[in-house]
Amino acid sequence: MIRLTTKKVKEIHDYLIETEGGEPGIRDVGTLEYLIENINRKDDAFEKAAWSLLLADRHPFWDGQKRTAFQLADLILRDAGYHIHAEDDEIIQALTKIAEYECEVQKILKWVRRKARKMEGSLQLHFG
Repeated sequence: MIRLTTKKVKEIHDYLIETEGGEPGIRDVGTLEYLIENINRKDDAFEKAAWSLLLADRHPFWDGQKRTAFQLADLILRDAGYHIHAEDDEIIQALTKIAEYECEVQKILKWVRRKARKMEGSLQLHFG
């Protein structure tokens, strides 16, 4: 199962900012490290993905929290053989609610479990 590091998350964030625009950089490294530690403590991919989505409301970066949060959750789920099955508008709406402090981790976890679908075929990503 995927194990995140601050370096890996920063690389994902930097790539998203570089390709999609926004203000680069970490605003609060302590918050980022706290979230990564909690993500790595979970044994369940759905719980890891839910905690990853909390990046959207903890604001460890100057910009791009929601994009980074979703990308992390997606990578974690794909590593476990799942993906989020939802329209872009629904994903944006969920991420906005999280970013506006309207969701606790248990509510996010319910959403992830409801929207996750097993991936077709045997393609699974593994990150190390």
